[in-house]
Amino acid sequence: SYSGPVEDWSAPPGLPAGGLLYVKSRCGFSRAALLARDNLHLAEQVTVSNVSDDATAREALVKASGSEQAPCLMVGGETIQESADIVTCLLEATSPV
Repeated sequence: SYSGPVEDWSAPPGLPAGGLLYVKSRCGFSRAALLARDNLHLAEQVTVSNVSDDATAREALVKASGSEQAPCLMVGGETIQESADIVTCLLEATSPV
């Protein structure tokens, strides 16, 4: 058995409440962001809104981010529009420091 020191485990920082992921249909980058959300079990923390199917969602995306670019993650007052950055943000939120 191991008798050395045990490091304290710190919980992952998590995501602020109210995360919203804007996606587009038939978009590989949106698909990558959706897969990261699902694989990290963040369906309850991050709501999805498809701007291809919902004109109101498209208008909200433009108002919040200044463009129609999707995927776009809105979390904690921050807008993240690159799929790789979205995946990184989700990973960092769910990984211990």
